[in-house]
Amino acid sequence: MSSSSQTSDNDEDYYDDSDSSNSSKKKHKKKSKKPKKPKKSKKSKKSKKSKKSKKSKNKKKKKNRKKTIKKSVHLIVKSEDWITEYGKKGANPKEFDRFENTNYFKEKFVGNDYVIFAGKHPKKGILIFCVLELKEQKEFLVLLVSKSINKLFTVQKKDLKIGLFKNMCKPSNLTKIISKYDPKMSGIQDIIDMDPEAEEKEILSLEDEQNLNNFKVGVIYVKPNQTTENDFFQNQKGSEAFKKFLKILGEKIKLKNFYKYSGGLDIENDYDGKYAIYNTYENYEFLFHVSTFLPFDKFDKQQISRKRHIGNDIVVIAFLDGEVQYDPRCFTSQQNHIHICVQPNTDEIESDKLFYKVEVARKNYVDDFKPNIPKPSLFSEDEILNFLLLKIISGEKTVKNSGPYQRRIENSRVSKLEMIYESYDD
Repeated sequence: MSSSSQTSDNDEDYYDDSDSSNSSKKKHKKKSKKPKKPKKSKKSKKSKKSKKSKKSKNKKKKKNRKKTIKKSVHLIVKSEDWITEYGKKGANPKEFDRFENTNYFKEKFVGNDYVIFAGKHPKKGILIFCVLELKEQKEFLVLLVSKSINKLFTVQKKDLKIGLFKNMCKPSNLTKIISKYDPKMSGIQDIIDMDPEAEEKEILSLEDEQNLNNFKVGVIYVKPNQTTENDFFQNQKGSEAFKKFLKILGEKIKLKNFYKYSGGLDIENDYDGKYAIYNTYENYEFLFHVSTFLPFDKFDKQQISRKRHIGNDIVVIAFLDGEVQYDPRCFTSQQNHIHICVQPNTDEIESDKLFYKVEVARKNYVDDFKPNIPKPSLFSEDEILNFLLLKIISGEKTVKNSGPYQRRIENSRVSKLEMIYESYDD
């Protein structure tokens, strides 16, 4: 048989599509054999088994991760008085609410030749006006200081039609200035001319109150089965996990002779302990009142020396060491408005990396503020600090713009403005 005929027979065996007779079909059926599958090498079997085992392990890991996330109990106890942020899908943890700092007086007036005058308004109370002449622009730069705002605006010279700059504080000119700011505002009385040099420090103080550049933040250490603020303040030392978190939070500084922002802690005699945690972000400064760094009195169950600092912080970070549920109602202070709970977590993601679970509670009259917590609410060691600093900045500024707190600030400013004004009664 020729080689060509052999080839055609082989083709028939694999592709049964010839038009031959029945006998040839029968022969073909006898001859036809199923093609043998190529034998798998031992190596390929092993490699496939190892791949399957890896895949199954990865699937188990993913299932376990999902289970742990579903089963995990929230860190913060829900209540009517507090709004809790557990995590939002698609939230950007790097986006936060920027508030404009208004250092108008410091930047525009201090060091220049300006005048100050004040008067009483039937609705707005004491109003202070700082006026600077801008000769080249042919206008006046005016800063209005009131109980609620520091507002900067300009008035054209031609609109006032005054002769000399010293005549600025005449009632007629003041009325024109006020009408330029707010046409509905009229009726200012008892106008007085003030000494710029004497009042500069007071006006700077009023301006600084509106501009938040410094933040003092409480940090407490919470162990399992601790449920009250007295329990938290009894802790004299933290675990290694807590120490590691503090290193992430900032630099451990000696308070004695520390002349940067000290958050109200004593820097001369170590009355408030020897150490604190300090950090900066852009032009902001942070001083962390760490509960275990503050003085401990074994005869004091309430630990007043710790409570008087952390109890006056708007933001408190609670480090939860272990399976702990935290209730913000356990703090009796009216000043604490935001509680950020942080818990080290190594179960839900790769065990060789440390992650932190984060939840936030705010008083129910405080508006939502960014950055929002993503879902799942986990941050790596590299991510946690940036998120916390932005959350503190935005949170504290939001609190100070909220209704009840804003009223408190206004009451404080009213008393200061009245004190400045009344010092000229003589």
